[in-house]
Amino acid sequence: MTRQAIRPEVELLWLSTVDQGRQLELSTKFGGLGHTIATVVADEKDESLWVELEVGDSLVQVPIDAFKKLLESALEEVHSETWFQRNVEGATDPGLSPAGRAFLKRRSRTEDE
Repeated sequence: MTRQAIRPEVELLWLSTVDQGRQLELSTKFGGLGHTIATVVADEKDESLWVELEVGDSLVQVPIDAFKKLLESALEEVHSETWFQRNVEGATDPGLSPAGRAFLKRRSRTEDE
């Protein structure tokens, strides 16, 4: 069963904590409750910045540079299925297998260089 994504309003909240420095939180409200989506935290030893996410029962911290690269790449390279059907030659070929259709969406090696 496919889960349906929701797109609630989001806000940035600056948090001045008692014992964890200053943090920046991306949060939202839905279902009558507030939810933290992600929090930017600084490492105590070197001030490096990390994006903290709740994954299952764990808090996972990812280097902020990885998120920056994710967002920069997404702005250029992420497209809907409809976009591929309109813009990629052969994407709507009825004889193309699902694997073949996915292959057309890959970047070529020359694009990566």
